[in-house]
Amino acid sequence: MQKNESAVDMRSKILLDVNEAMAYTSLGRNTITQLINDPNTGIGRFCGRKKLAYRPMLDKYIAQNRRLI
Repeated sequence: MQKNESAVDMRSKILLDVNEAMAYTSLGRNTITQLINDPNTGIGRFCGRKKLAYRPMLDKYIAQNRRLI
């Protein structure tokens, strides 16, 4: 197993960190961070200082805003 490969498939995870969300959506770090920090999207979850993206809401947001992305 290479260093960059995850032992768990991202589609089976509920919470993604910023790097995983970037790989999952092909969006940049700033865009993902803005989505996580925006309380209106419902995507952001925080564990201490760690920012996490709630994948089901991220999928819903992308489906609704496909033209913008």
